[in-house]
Amino acid sequence: MLVPLRNLPLFGSALPSKLFEILAMKKPIIITVKGEAKKLVENAGVGKFAEPENPDDLAAEILDVYNNPQWLKEAGEKGRTFVEENFDRDKLAIDYIKLLEKTASKS
Repeated sequence: MLVPLRNLPLFGSALPSKLFEILAMKKPIIITVKGEAKKLVENAGVGKFAEPENPDDLAAEILDVYNNPQWLKEAGEKGRTFVEENFDRDKLAIDYIKLLEKTASKS
């Protein structure tokens, strides 16, 4: 799956919501945005990076992925596991409630 964003400073701290939906579907990602989204994809091992607004780099990454079906399967599995472990809404809500309770008890 492709997550293309323009080469703008605005997107450096962005985490596009479609990123999490793609990972949950066990689909690897080619991302064209620098910053936090790139770090997440690379650190989790769930995708590849192509320079924003560089069609030749994007084409090279697409061909690399196309020619590596085993990598596609492994990256897809890693993506699903990654979102389940790190971005499950129920887990995040429980963590947030605990943080609020901890903060309230200090007041």
